Amino acid sequence: MRKSIIICMIALLGITGCGGKKAVEENRQETAVLETSVSEAGAEETKKSAEETEPEGDDFSRHFSEITVDGKTLTIPATYEELKACGFEIKSAYKDMVYDGEEVNGELTHTAHENSRFPVIFAFKGEEGSKKIEDCEVVSLSIDADTMKDTKIEFYGGLTIESSREDAAALLEEDFADEESAQYIRFLDENKRSGMDVYFYEDRLLTVHVNNYADYFEQ
Repeated sequence: MRKSIIICMIALLGITGCGGKKAVEENRQETAVLETSVSEAGAEETKKSAEETEPEGDDFSRHFSEITVDGKTLTIPATYEELKACGFEIKSAYKDMVYDGEEVNGELTHTAHENSRFPVIFAFKGEEGSKKIEDCEVVSLSIDADTMKDTKIEFYGGLTIESSREDAAALLEEDFADEESAQYIRFLDENKRSGMDVYFYEDRLLTVHVNNYADYFEQ
């Protein structure tokens, strides 16, 4: 009789032990799943927070090609219609026609400034073999500060005709600088087809040059 009782107790203990081990294992699995979920949620929240706090205005690649003239924003490359809306007109071009893969030098003038001349480059993208100059885009524009001194004009990062060397250095990279002159640049490609440069004579800003045509031609 005593032997039977002992055997029953051992059997019960064995069942209880197996159940306990199973419960512990299940708890471990649930804890691992919970920790993974919390970790993934934390990573996603960190990514979302970084995206929300990233200063959009500091994104040079998105905003360097914007020029605001009397409250109207012009983005290079610009069509002739967009240029005219900001007061620019074609003054001259080296050729009347532009062929596929070709860049043609020319000049714009501004209606508010008689005899003004602003060097530009005309080009186009597409299936056509050629286009008239007025049907192309201006992919490079150089602004003379003295000519536009009576016009409200603003460039990337809030640069204006009245900006100082320090203002330019805070936004761009110093190319060279001495007492007589200085140039600050930033380009997105080694061929300097997408980016801008600002030139100073002494402490006076003279020209701002904006290019944006790296993807117009095969490298």
